[in-house]
Amino acid sequence: MKLKKHKLEKNINNTEATLYLYHKRGNINSSNFMLKQFYIKEGEYFSNKLFTLNNLIDNRSIINLDNLVLPFLLVVINGTVSGYLMPYIKGPNLLTILQNPKIEIDVKLDYLRQVGQILE
Repeated sequence: MKLKKHKLEKNINNTEATLYLYHKRGNINSSNFMLKQFYIKEGEYFSNKLFTLNNLIDNRSIINLDNLVLPFLLVVINGTVSGYLMPYIKGPNLLTILQNPKIEIDVKLDYLRQVGQILE
């Protein structure tokens, strides 16, 4: 299967993975997913990534971020965990929220506090 690479907005950098779009057609409906395939797939760096994702997933009920999208499936390629699959939702990410002058500073700080608490 050949997947289409996803290109991020010009002000957003991605230095840890290649992103692919995956469109699954079903009999009743279809879904869009994003595959994130990490460049580094071993060692402390990768373990840290998986640990952080696991913490976010475990604490999703206390996170008050409407646009938070979490992985639901680890992707294994040639016997190696290489990344994850998550729903693809077109919308703002944390960087665009933080850079938006129309969003109150208190709201931005609250988002950052929530993320920081989870990552502790």
